[in-house]
Amino acid sequence: MSRRIALQFGRLALSAVLLGYLSLYVDWNEFTSMFANADWSWAVWVLLALIADRLLAAFKWNVLLRAIAVRISTLKVALIYLIAQFWGFFLPSSLSIDIMSGYYLYRATARAPAAASSLLMDRVMGLLTLLLFGVVAALLFRDFAGGETIAFPLLGVLLILFAGLYLVQRHDVMNWVRRRLERFTDYKLVRLFLDIYQTFLTFKHVPGSLLRSFALSCLLQCVRALEIYALARFLNVDLPLLYIFILIAVMNILIALPVSLGGLGVREGTFVSLFGLIGLSATSGFAVSIGLSMLDILLVLLGGAAYLLYQPSADAAPAAASAESRLSKR
Repeated sequence: MSRRIALQFGRLALSAVLLGYLSLYVDWNEFTSMFANADWSWAVWVLLALIADRLLAAFKWNVLLRAIAVRISTLKVALIYLIAQFWGFFLPSSLSIDIMSGYYLYRATARAPAAASSLLMDRVMGLLTLLLFGVVAALLFRDFAGGETIAFPLLGVLLILFAGLYLVQRHDVMNWVRRRLERFTDYKLVRLFLDIYQTFLTFKHVPGSLLRSFALSCLLQCVRALEIYALARFLNVDLPLLYIFILIAVMNILIALPVSLGGLGVREGTFVSLFGLIGLSATSGFAVSIGLSMLDILLVLLGGAAYLLYQPSADAAPAAASAESRLSKR
């Protein structure tokens, strides 16, 4: 058995152990009753929020792509997201979805530096807003959920992210990195890394696009919070909307760790723990998290269908490569 297969079985086993452990705290009669008595009027809102989530995420990424002269339709970007969701489910951690997104965008544009740097900036913007909303919500909700205990670690990660972004955007840091790697430029991966870094720096020259990306990231966090709120109401769980921003922040940080299969078990454990802080039962937290997992599986199935119907290929963007070169020299 190869090491990769062994790691996959290990993650699957850990997911099973976590789910098995959490199941000990679940009242299964209450769990089945929640789904049997679900309020189906909220199902439409769950699906609408899910569709809005994917389209808005694709549009947000496309704003950054167009800022560095990559021309691709938002629909194609949305299809790339779905295909990445499909393959990312079988790979370690949620970061695998980002890797596959970058790979399929490269296949569609033949511009690896642009694909990687735009995706990196897109994720930085998403993480900034995720943590910012989480910190604000935790401070506002501190009287009910020990919010200060949650807010300060999130604030620490937010400050580290800001500091890191400031440092990597400095040209003297770029020059220092280039000097350290110049003897290794015969290696293709080193040259690719430097090209990605150089393209990433061009975002300094398009502040309007960065501001639009940040605003869209804020809107996307609100849509995702409404998605979870609608899912909770679907299961007749009275979950405060403000608290959902804390849930999203903590959950996304934890499921990024490559310890389980597609975040299974980790997501459920996060929901059970954080639901308990506001007096909700472990069963309700487990049920809502299972509902989210079912939505993820729906996206995986749609991604599989998109993979069969659409194979990204470089058909338009190479003509804009000279524009990217001009941007990188600014």
